[in-house]
Amino acid sequence: MNSDVRQLVAQEQQAFIEAIFSQNTAEDKGMTNGLIAYRNNIKATAANALSIIYPTVVSQIGQELMDYICQVLLFKQPPCHGDWAEWGVGLPNFLKTLDILDEYPFVAESARLDLAVHQVERATNSWFEQDSLALLGEAELDDVFIKLNDSVQFFNSPFPIANLRLIAEQDKAAMSALENAICENNLQQNVLIYRPEFKAQVQTIDATELEWLTLLSKELSIGESLDVINPTNFDFTQWLPIALERNLLSKLYTF
Repeated sequence: MNSDVRQLVAQEQQAFIEAIFSQNTAEDKGMTNGLIAYRNNIKATAANALSIIYPTVVSQIGQELMDYICQVLLFKQPPCHGDWAEWGVGLPNFLKTLDILDEYPFVAESARLDLAVHQVERATNSWFEQDSLALLGEAELDDVFIKLNDSVQFFNSPFPIANLRLIAEQDKAAMSALENAICENNLQQNVLIYRPEFKAQVQTIDATELEWLTLLSKELSIGESLDVINPTNFDFTQWLPIALERNLLSKLYTF
């Protein structure tokens, strides 16, 4: 679907959703039971989709507030395709605009991680091209590049969002204590989301590895990337087998 068609579909979806959710329509005696049922079904489907994509956020703010946010998001960012699993990608940024969450900025960051995990798990299966390893012995490192898998995401967060996600899955009391500590200390964390097989994994990484992955994603060669991050304790020969085990890489290549 090209961008013009996608935009047209989005506009039509928005107009339709605004029509069935508007106060005037809801109070119109001519509104059919079928339309009311359809409206309620959309609300339920959207709420369920967001709850699946953003489990950490639900655990932090509760289902009632999540349902309200979902309904507002439907107006602002209506679905433009039939797959609800692809809807709601704007939630992390939308959460930043809500005054009610001003004192809990880590919620938007948790949403960012939840979305990354969701996208990584839905990414196309991709495995490393083993034959491309031969380039390490055939070319200079300045001429060899690494293509990361599409199922890999990484970023820095001002909050320990990996811990928040883990605690939300296991211990709500511990999560509450950590949230209070976050509000006072603003603890940052670098995260790597990858999929070695079928389930996405979340791993904390240091600033050096985050910089290394960022350089590779910008299409700098192995040699150029090593020059940029020196002098550090980063060891490419140690990192490579770990990266292959985690299925971070798609292939090595040259131009």
